[in-house]
Amino acid sequence: MYIVLNEYERAIADCDAAIEIDPTFTKAYFRKGLALYEMISTPGCAEKAIECFAKAVELDTSNTDMSELLNFAREEFKEDMLVPVPAEKERFETLFTWMKENGANFDKLKVRYYAPDYRGVHAAQDIKKGETILYVPKHEIITLEMAFASPIGNLMFARGHRNRLLSPKHSFLATYIMQERRKEVTIFDKYIDILPKAFDNFPIFYTQEERTWLEGSPF
Repeated sequence: MYIVLNEYERAIADCDAAIEIDPTFTKAYFRKGLALYEMISTPGCAEKAIECFAKAVELDTSNTDMSELLNFAREEFKEDMLVPVPAEKERFETLFTWMKENGANFDKLKVRYYAPDYRGVHAAQDIKKGETILYVPKHEIITLEMAFASPIGNLMFARGHRNRLLSPKHSFLATYIMQERRKEVTIFDKYIDILPKAFDNFPIFYTQEERTWLEGSPF
């Protein structure tokens, strides 16, 4: 029932209580695995879910549904861990933890890494029509109004740069982030820490050899 209500931690607590009473209770391991898998965007939950599914299959080897779910979870985890990017992943996990602690919710989503500097957002769970898949409270968002009110943004605005710049919104936001980076303390330090340190995948920063690869292309 708790899983249906999206109360996964309470579902896990119920399963743990059942397992303590009967360590061979297959459904308790299975349901605990389901609850953990619903929390897959939380670090460590995927591994724990697989452990629970494996224990359920060990206790009931004839259950093909559980075996298929175990194999699916293992394949998904393998895909998620395909590219070893511990440093970047750690920085992103720190950001995600900060966001959740301050009210954000994105349990339906996960980040998958394709290369050290290339990643994408995937569905971590089945998403029903009309469901909210991402919620970020306003106090976690760097807004254009904040950029306008900053010392440099205020000066840029006063001098009419909003109407003269090619991409004014991006320019104002970029100057705001640059100002925040110079501060000893900023609430956005977790976000600033994940920003790219280089832009090697932008053609403007390609080496001379890499530029020859673009010959004959629209670039």
